[in-house]
Amino acid sequence: MIDDYVFSNCSLLTKIVIPSSVTHIRGYAFSYCTSLTKITIPSSVTEISYHAFYQCTSLKEVEFEAPSSLTKMGENCFSECASLIKISIPSSIAAIERRCFSDCTSLTQVIIPSSVKEIKDNAFYNCSSLVELSLHP
Repeated sequence: MIDDYVFSNCSLLTKIVIPSSVTHIRGYAFSYCTSLTKITIPSSVTEISYHAFYQCTSLKEVEFEAPSSLTKMGENCFSECASLIKISIPSSIAAIERRCFSDCTSLTQVIIPSSVKEIKDNAFYNCSSLVELSLHP
């Protein structure tokens, strides 16, 4: 587990390698890491808590290793990641939580699998560049 606030405000952090022994990324764990550009979530991670990557303003790419065992992405977990361009939700996710991707103003493409049964309020609020949405491919 990567606990609450462990790497929060590490403004020069550009790259993270998360080992496969990690199952949970807790709240605000990487929030405000403003130089972080890419993150790969290993298939061992089952939960990303609230605000885990909040305001990672340089984050362009989030990759989920397959097969993903991720069952929850908490509220605001990627909100205000202003450089995020594309997101493909893993098929292990049943709900997209409140404000999960809000204010991701560079987000142009979202792929949502058929496993997602609920998209909660403001999940994609102010994603002003969103031009392609694939539901249940």
